[in-house]
Amino acid sequence: MAIRRSGALHGLCYGMMERNRLVLRLHALERSPVNHELAGKVLDITLYAADLYATINGAHEIWLCDPVSPAHTRLYQSKGYSPVTNWRDDVTHLMLRLK
Repeated sequence: MAIRRSGALHGLCYGMMERNRLVLRLHALERSPVNHELAGKVLDITLYAADLYATINGAHEIWLCDPVSPAHTRLYQSKGYSPVTNWRDDVTHLMLRLK
C-alpha cells in the first residue's frame, strides 16, 4: 500500500496474506523522513487499512514482522499489538487478534 498526497509519497507498506488466509503479515512499514501534514498519521492510516483488508479476507490475525527497534515495538504495542518472542526472548513479530 502506498500513501500519497499531492503526488508525493508519504508512506509505504508491504505485506501478504498467508496461504491459509488466517494471517495478514506486514513486512515493511515506512514513512517519508520529511516532515509533512501526514507525518503523525501514516501508521494509523496503514494499520486501519490493514485491519480492513484482513477483515474483508477473513483473517484472524495481523502480524507486524521483524520490528526494527525496541522503540518500534513499544509504538506498535501502544496500538494494541502484542509482542511474540523466540526462545532467546527476541521479538520476532507483533500480533493483533481480530474480533
